[in-house]
Parts: sequence; structure tokens; C-alpha cells
Amino acid sequence: MTQTPDAPHAGQSATPTAAAPAVPPWHRRPVFWSLLLLLLLALFAGWIVWTQWQAAQARNAELAALAEKQRANNELYEAERARLQAALKDDPCKAKDALRASPALPGLTPDPTAGPADGGEALRIPPPQAPDEKTELKQDAKTKPHEIGNVAALMEQATVMVLSQSSRGVGMGSGFFIAPDLVFTNAHVAMEPSAQVFVCNKATGSLLPGRVAAFDNANGRDYAVIRLGMKPDIRPLALKGQARRTDRISAWGFPGAVTGGDPKFAALIKGDITAAPEVVFTEGTISVVLERKPPLIVHSAVISQGNSGGPLVDEHGAVIGINTLIRLDGESYRQSSMAIVASDIIAFLQELGIPFTPAAEPSVAPATGRKE
Repeated sequence: MTQTPDAPHAGQSATPTAAAPAVPPWHRRPVFWSLLLLLLLALFAGWIVWTQWQAAQARNAELAALAEKQRANNELYEAERARLQAALKDDPCKAKDALRASPALPGLTPDPTAGPADGGEALRIPPPQAPDEKTELKQDAKTKPHEIGNVAALMEQATVMVLSQSSRGVGMGSGFFIAPDLVFTNAHVAMEPSAQVFVCNKATGSLLPGRVAAFDNANGRDYAVIRLGMKPDIRPLALKGQARRTDRISAWGFPGAVTGGDPKFAALIKGDITAAPEVVFTEGTISVVLERKPPLIVHSAVISQGNSGGPLVDEHGAVIGINTLIRLDGESYRQSSMAIVASDIIAFLQELGIPFTPAAEPSVAPATGRKE
């Protein structure tokens, strides 16, 4: 008898039950690693953005600091420019004094002792030396006082370069003998009463030390008298109290624009105290005498920095003024040369009892070579 399979009970499947698939562990799931990689990439990108932001913030702060520093520097430059422009409008010949007083500006380190020679090499004044008693001062025979016969020879031996050294720096200008041991110049050339001063020209034969014996830079005056420790064989210049419009005049001195190229000046500032540059001559006429206190002679002879303290003379070599300043017209670029009249110099010297030679009748031939 054949047996048949039992019929399934109600609610049971007629097919066999399949096994459930195995679930892989978390570290084997691709989705996990994909999410982890994305997270790491996001963190890395965030770190890059943060570091870039930090660097940008630092650069911005640095740029802001530099901008603030530059703004402050610009204010200093603008204030200094305005100060120097005001000084130039007032008296360009004294601009070097304003420059010495300049504050230390960022990026600018001007040397107040720079001379005009050799591209601005510092001017070095040798220490004072006592003259050798056995050595006479050298002097060209043609410039000996008793042999002077023309204005050029007279001025060459009586006009001197003046070098001064003080707490304010080193100055250079011109001057002229008013007595065998006295040199007259501007106060702004001597700089201050306690300055160490020297004078020289070809006739003195050497750099001669001196001291400031008189000094006046008030009430329009700009005077200094230098007393030397010796009396070189020099014929002093005479002072003449009269100056008239249209009179022919000449200016003598050591303008830096010319003297700076003189090899003797280059040798002098390098320590050769026997070297003396050539005195420079320019000529013109008196344009007007300004009636102020003291009066000013406006003339057409060209002068520049370095001429300060030098003599303005008539055709016979008599001093009618001391070249002191120039004025520049910013619109027309015209220069006016100005000298303080000798009549006030005479009054100044008389007030202090300082000897000088008054002008008398012409004793030398005029600059044009005409005989009197």
C-alpha cells in the first residue's frame, strides 16, 4: 500500500524556508567609508579655508598698520614741506639753517655737514693749528697790499671763505677783511657766537683759525665779526655808506654752485689746509635801495648759497653792502639778490668800537680798467 505525504497543516507554506542573508560588519560597508572620506574632505577644506582666512586677516592688519604709518609719515612730510616752503619764501639764502633744524623724517637722512664737492662729501674742518712761527704766510706778490692797483687784485686778497663749526653743524660762506685781523661776515654764516671759525683764501696761504668777536642777528641785522689770532699781510676793504640806484656793482665770494667744482676746495675739505679755492666774481647794477630797517640793496649780480657774508662793492672796490639773501619769485622764476647796506654796518661797528677803514677817494682802478 502506497503512502502519500502528509498534507500541510493550515497556515504552513508548501515550500521549504530560505536562509536570511548575512549582514556585513560596519567596517566592511562601502557607504561607511564613503561617508568617512567625505567628512575628512570637508574637514580638510574647512581647515584650508580657516588658515586662508587667518592669513588674510593678518595681511589686512599689516596693511592697515602700514597705511596708518604711511599716513603719519605723509603728515610729517607735508608739515616739513610747508615749513621749508615758508623758509624759502622768507629767505632762501638761509634755507640751510632751516634744513639743519629739520626733524628726522622716515626714509630721509640728510647729512647737515654735506658739502657741495665730490657729490656731497661731508665737509671736514681740520682741528685748529697754531701757526708755525718759522713759516711766514704765503702770499702772491701781485696781491701784496702796496702793489694792488686794480679791483680784482684787491678783492682776491681781501675776500675770504668762512668755515664755521658749531652744535648746529658745519657752515660755509664768504667774508671780507675790514682790518688786518678782523673779518666781517653774516651771523648765519658764523651760526652762533661760540662757533669755531676758520677763514682762507689764496692770499692768506693757509686756513686761519679765529673766534667770533661780535654777533648780531636781531632787528634785521645779520652780522658777525671774526677776530683772527694773527695779522696776515692783507689790505682791508673800505666801507662806503652810499649806494644809489643804477650804480654798477660787483659781488665777490664763494658760491657753492661754483666753488663745489673747484679742485682746491675738494682738497681743502679733505684736510689740505693750504688749499684755497678761487674767489668768484659777478657783476650787475643796483635796482633799488629798499628803505627799511636796515635798508636793503636789491641788485642784479647773481649770488647763491655760499655768497652770504661776501662783499658787494662799487667800481673802485669800496664795500657798499654785504650780500645776505636772495628772494625767488615762484611765478616768474626771477631771483632778486639782496645786500644789507654798508651804512648800517658802519653804524654797527661804531656802536661796538670795532675799527674799520672808511672809504675815501678811489685809490685803485675801477673794475672796467678805466683810469681815474
